[in-house]
This record gives sequence, structure tokens and C-alpha cells, in this order.
Amino acid sequence: TTIFSIFAIVVIIRHRNMLISYTTQLAQGVDAPIPKTRLREFSEVIKAVYTLQDTLKDKDFIEENTKAIRHELRNPIIFIANNAETLRHIASNKDELKLINNILLSTSRMKSLLDGLLDLSKLHRKQDNTLKDNLLGLEGI
Repeated sequence: TTIFSIFAIVVIIRHRNMLISYTTQLAQGVDAPIPKTRLREFSEVIKAVYTLQDTLKDKDFIEENTKAIRHELRNPIIFIANNAETLRHIASNKDELKLINNILLSTSRMKSLLDGLLDLSKLHRKQDNTLKDNLLGLEGI
């Protein structure tokens, strides 16, 4: 039984080191190959980490596209708002002024929505960085 216990410990330590190496590489942005293991528990953990990695890649894609969309929408909105502001100074009657103020109000709301997209993107990035830090923390286990 002593030999079996030593063998079991060696196998578990080997698999633990393999898991730590894999998660560390992923946290550093390396496209690491999925480690092979016959131990069901370690295999399940590795599959979960792989799924997590894909989720993080998807979030990076979403964040990049969110920033691009925000940028593409923000410039025309600012252009419209600036022109409306200029028109406000030369409005000749109350109806024109009301229309211009509605345009300014709408562009202000749109800018707020776009800023909310950026804030949401930053929040996701912060959560992802915390997750990556946690993966790196597995080294100490």
C-alpha cells in the first residue's frame, strides 16, 4: 500500500503541475495545447478551463467591436449636436428652437448610451483581469 500511495501522490502532483502550467500559459495569453490526462477529475477541470478560455476570447472580440461601434457612432452624433448647437443661436422662432432642443436632448441621450457601452466594456475587462489573476494564483496551490 505504501508503494501505491507514493505512486498516487506522484500521479496527482504530475497532473496538478500540468494543470498549473496550462492555466498559467492561458493567463499569459499563450495559445497552449490542451493537456492530455486519463484522470477524470483533472480532465473535467481542464475542459472547464478550456471553456473559460473561449469565453474570455469571445469577450475580447465583443469588447473590440463595442469600442469600434462606439467610435463610429460617436463622431456623427457629435457632428449633429455641434450643428444643432450652432443652429440654436440663429433659430428664428419657437418651433425651430423646440426642434433644435429636441435634437440636442436626443444626441445627449445617445452619447450617454455610448458612454454606458464603454463603461460596460471596462467592467467586463476588469472582471476578466480578476479572473486571469485568479488563474495565475493557481501556481501557489
